[in-house]
Amino acid sequence: MPAPTAMHSAIETKLFDLLSGINAVAFPNSYNYTPQGVARVEEFNVDYLRDEMATVYLLRPGHETETKRSTCAFFRRAEFFVLGARKWQEASTNPHRENLPRSEVQSRLEEDLKTCLLQDFSLGGLTYDVQLTDTEYEFDVEGSFQWAVVEVRLVADYVYRKRVVA
Repeated sequence: MPAPTAMHSAIETKLFDLLSGINAVAFPNSYNYTPQGVARVEEFNVDYLRDEMATVYLLRPGHETETKRSTCAFFRRAEFFVLGARKWQEASTNPHRENLPRSEVQSRLEEDLKTCLLQDFSLGGLTYDVQLTDTEYEFDVEGSFQWAVVEVRLVADYVYRKRVVA
């Protein structure tokens, strides 16, 4: 089993792969929106929300803490933040545009994130528990387009087993 910081990176890679696999066309009963971009970032920045993209997911690592220690293992918690953003404009009479309230678009983004991130609580055997603990809707993103934005906080609990030297 990899060292703690390597586990954090492995979990981040798995989350990135899951987010990249969201596809509303292939799975219309599971997802509302297909992202045009998924990125790993150190901080959320408006530069990642480009005009040519309708839906974007940004993955940002958080803290990693030790929750418990035993004689043969460390129990650790890795924290991640996922920002989902979708272009949004006020309702219009144009029948070819999505005319949903901002809160509905945010709810759909949150639903897609929950469906994606909670489909496997072990994240392919890397963790023993995954939780989405907080959801934040109050983001103000500047730019040429208005964006409906939601941020979820994900915590993943895992075990790092100590090497036993004989």
